[in-house]
Amino acid sequence: MINFKDLLNKIKNKNLSFQIYGKNKQILSMAQYRSKNLGDHEYIKILFDDKSFLLVLLKEKLLMYSDNIIGCIKNIKNQDIGEKKSIIYQNKKYKLVNKNDHQQVKKLLFGDFSELEEEVFFSDYEPEDGSIEFLSLGWLAKNNQRSDIHVKELKIEDIETI
Repeated sequence: MINFKDLLNKIKNKNLSFQIYGKNKQILSMAQYRSKNLGDHEYIKILFDDKSFLLVLLKEKLLMYSDNIIGCIKNIKNQDIGEKKSIIYQNKKYKLVNKNDHQQVKKLLFGDFSELEEEVFFSDYEPEDGSIEFLSLGWLAKNNQRSDIHVKELKIEDIETI
């Protein structure tokens, strides 16, 4: 089993093939980001060939994963993002934990931005039940399209390099 540091080294050395939950994945694009509110809590977003993605929270040493990019969660209204203290999504209550943030690209690590987002204005919500997941709800700076994600913790034992 790989540890977080080894996995991060493989990612930074552009190891392009992974297996997550037993499914083979190829990296399409990968970039490192920072946000206005979170300061030195930088993160890496990796988009795979099947449109799933991995979020690597560097300071927290945490992997967050989703099988797909949502785009726009239809039942959450634009005017509610960052304003409502709690939101219901898939019958689960989420609380606002990071209001009106601004994601900025620090460095493109691989690929291009044809499918990977660049600047985003967003707010984050975490479940009230304490599970390790979150909703990040917001808009792409370049075209004002919604760019919502819902990610859950990925255990290190559920990812392999191939």
